[in-house]
Amino acid sequence: MRFTLTHEIPFPRDLVWTTIRDRQDDLLAYLPNVDRIELIEHQDLGQVQRFVKRWVGSSDDIPAVLRPMVKPDLIQWIDHASWDQSRWLVEWWHETGVLRGGMTSKGTNRYEADGDITLITFEGDLKIHPEAFTFLPQVIARRAAPVLERFIIGRLKPNLRATNEAVSRFMEDQEY
Repeated sequence: MRFTLTHEIPFPRDLVWTTIRDRQDDLLAYLPNVDRIELIEHQDLGQVQRFVKRWVGSSDDIPAVLRPMVKPDLIQWIDHASWDQSRWLVEWWHETGVLRGGMTSKGTNRYEADGDITLITFEGDLKIHPEAFTFLPQVIARRAAPVLERFIIGRLKPNLRATNEAVSRFMEDQEY
C-alpha cells in the first residue's frame, strides 16, 4: 500500500536536513513514541551518508492493560537510510523485529526549499506478505493483510507529522 505525506518545517532546507540527519540524539527528547535510537553503522561517502539505526518505540501510547503482552520486538525497527545531499533525498527501508519476512517497508523523503521553509515529502510503500503468516490459514491471512497495512499506515502518518512538529520545536528552542 502506497502512502504520501508532505509537511512544512519553517526553517531553511540545509539546516533542517543536517538537524534531522546529524542531531537525532538531541531530537530524541522531542520525539513522540520513541525511547531511543541506536547507531548500528555509518558510512561517510562524501555527498552520501549511509546509516543503519535501531529505533525503539515507547509503549506509552499502548493501553496499560496490553503493555505486559507487548514484546519489545513489536515496537522496534531497523532503519536503513541513504542521505544523498546532492539530490536532497533520503532513500530508506525498514526491517522489523516482528513479522520478519512478513512485511516490507521502503520509500523516500524528499527535501524541497521554498524560501526559508522546507517541504518534506514522504513517499513509501508498505506491503504485508500473507504467505509469511504460516500460523494462520491463508484465506484469513490474505484478508487480514490489507487491513493490517491500512492500520499501520494509519498509525504511521500521524507519527511522521508529530516527528516533524518535534523537529520544528527543537529548532525553535535552539533559536536557529
